[in-house]
Amino acid sequence: MSFWGKLFRRRARGADVVANTSNNINVRKDAIKRITDQSVLADFAENMDDEELCIAAIEQIEDQEILADIARDYCNEWWLRKIAILQIENEGILSDLTEKISLVTFVSEGEDEVVKRLIQYGADVNERDKDGCTPLFFLEDNKLRIAQLLIDHGAESDVKNNSNSTPLHYLNNMFRHEWDYEVAEVSLLLIKNGADVNVKDSANKTPLHLAAEGTLPFSEGVFKQGDIENVRILLENGAEPNVVDSNFGYTPLHSAAQTNHIEMVQLLLDHGADVNIKQEGGFCPIDYAYEKKNIKMISLLENYGGSVNRDLFY
Repeated sequence: MSFWGKLFRRRARGADVVANTSNNINVRKDAIKRITDQSVLADFAENMDDEELCIAAIEQIEDQEILADIARDYCNEWWLRKIAILQIENEGILSDLTEKISLVTFVSEGEDEVVKRLIQYGADVNERDKDGCTPLFFLEDNKLRIAQLLIDHGAESDVKNNSNSTPLHYLNNMFRHEWDYEVAEVSLLLIKNGADVNVKDSANKTPLHLAAEGTLPFSEGVFKQGDIENVRILLENGAEPNVVDSNFGYTPLHSAAQTNHIEMVQLLLDHGADVNIKQEGGFCPIDYAYEKKNIKMISLLENYGGSVNRDLFY
């Protein structure tokens, strides 16, 4: 009989054990615990639809090579691979595994224990993907703890990818989608470990551009408190507020004025933002305030020497 035929028969016998039990999830998990065939357990773990039953199956697996196969298989769910990695005790297998598994998935999922374990057994904290990005580019959940872990083990804070972006660019670009106070803390951590606050990507944007662009309000006039703190950290660590991007000639002040973020406009002005820089369409920051009929913003910008170009509107 072929390998697949034998595997099918083994799985069928294991399925009978589970199928012939109550629909109660705990009873079915108890049935899985009675299966001793490691290959059947692995097949269950990788193919069952119910997450609890998958976990019950994989937690029964003791065969280190089978666990390694599950961990290596990128078709598997990340949480399934995570459980397999944390169950492997053979140091030789773990060391071999780190050469075949990328940290990126577990960094982006915020799985610091898995990241720590893989690093402990030799994972490359500066590995690059096809776009030239290292794990530090993929900070999402649990980002401060994982960033610290990567940096403590030699991750380069100022590395550039194929688009000349750095982890600091990615962190601030991602920020527009999240209400996350950790972003400012991670920005400071990266800066303290060598990240250049004025590095420009392929669009001539600095991290400050991206942070200012990310100030999208939850509702009219209501902004994330975390975004202003992040911009403050960038500015207090030397971010240049008057860099013009190569797309539309925007500065961070243009973006802040466009989104009606008066607190950020004030912060940028206090750090030397030029109130009269024009973007490609001829708009100064005050023209956006005029367009949106934001009287407070207009008054603020006028106090710093701004003047509305009324020809743009008539």
